[in-house]
Amino acid sequence: MIGTAGYGSLNLAYTAASSTSGVVTTIRALDGEVLEALRLNLGKLILLKGGYNEDRLSRSGIPTVIAGSLSIRSGKLIVDRAVIKQP
Repeated sequence: MIGTAGYGSLNLAYTAASSTSGVVTTIRALDGEVLEALRLNLGKLILLKGGYNEDRLSRSGIPTVIAGSLSIRSGKLIVDRAVIKQP
């Protein structure tokens, strides 16, 4: 989720994130496991905040677990309450 807009995957949220230079976009992810190969290659600045409940307003205390891979080719990623787990 970015702001009030929901997305079907982290990659879709990343693609929709701001491309404005110097602007950090916060993506809020649900708690639990997400099976995805996350590819960051558009030069964006992203704050990935994991562990959110279904309402995406409060956090459960359980992290978001990305079960797959993460590739950062350009841009910057800051992670809060999310982990990468290789399958």
